Amino acid sequence: MKAVILAGGQGSRISGVSDDPKPLIEIAGKSIIQRIVDLIKKSQSRITNVGFIIEKPDLLVEEMLKKIGSENNIGTSIFFQTKPEGTAHAIYCAKKMLKGPIMVVFADTLFEAELKFPNESDGCIFVKEVDDPSAYGVVKLSPNGYITDFIEKPEEPVSNLAIVGMYYFKDGELLKKEIKKILVNNIKVRGEYQITTALQRLKEQNKLFLPVTIKNWYDC
Repeated sequence: MKAVILAGGQGSRISGVSDDPKPLIEIAGKSIIQRIVDLIKKSQSRITNVGFIIEKPDLLVEEMLKKIGSENNIGTSIFFQTKPEGTAHAIYCAKKMLKGPIMVVFADTLFEAELKFPNESDGCIFVKEVDDPSAYGVVKLSPNGYITDFIEKPEEPVSNLAIVGMYYFKDGELLKKEIKKILVNNIKVRGEYQITTALQRLKEQNKLFLPVTIKNWYDC
């Protein structure tokens, strides 16, 4: 299994607080991104390779990321999203890795979760109940517990199950093909290519996704 970690944000909201990229900011002695990789490897031992998506070439940052992978005995690749065009676009920057079972994780979030993936679904979306769902992508569920809709930052209250920025796909190739269609056809939401668009289109092809409610979520 492989993991793709999105760490390409510019961190404009922390300008003046820190000059480090947000995922490399230390919290209690460890960077956010190191804590994510440590947790993934500890909870899901099948992870053999990790791809980091960053904004631009940066030798210091790249060496730090390679060190994190090495310390966890994980092969490391680095990709660049030089223009911020949304989460789906960021994932597609690592298209070489999108095959077989794969996790996708946003690097500005910390979480406590058990990474177990049921075989009866095509993927899992990690979620957490929130008070203000309008700030997040959310999911709606069917009576039997499968996800029926993915909504990006809903203006009307349709669900309080926020997507926490962690996903599992049984077949990364399917995700890659769908994101490519989104890019080719210039399908944007709020001016960007969103992973929720890819998820909704996969669901419309009768792909089954289950929610996984995590214990704790710390949005950084």
